[in-house]
Amino acid sequence: DIQSIDDAVRNIIGGIERLLQDTIYLKRCRNSLNAFGSLPAEILLEIFRWCPQKKKKIKDQCFAFSQVCHRWREVAISDATLWTTPDLFRPNLAEDIFKNRSAQLPLHI
Repeated sequence: DIQSIDDAVRNIIGGIERLLQDTIYLKRCRNSLNAFGSLPAEILLEIFRWCPQKKKKIKDQCFAFSQVCHRWREVAISDATLWTTPDLFRPNLAEDIFKNRSAQLPLHI
């Protein structure tokens, strides 16, 4: 009947969601085992601060290191000073991301 098919579909979708979560967890574990994954947050932030910010109009160029892995993203987002120079080629990011992540620090244009 339809109810049993719906239940089976929900079970399969739930199983897929659990597998996706397990995959994310395992990838994070794998990333934490490499040399860069075990660097202290202070060292990572210092490296991030020295990375030049490209001012070209390229999709997703802004702070690419925040998209390397979960830990790097957490470290980058946690430091408001990294988010004080907005990407002027993408003004929607300046308001949505930089303004929020820079906390109360002034933006540098």
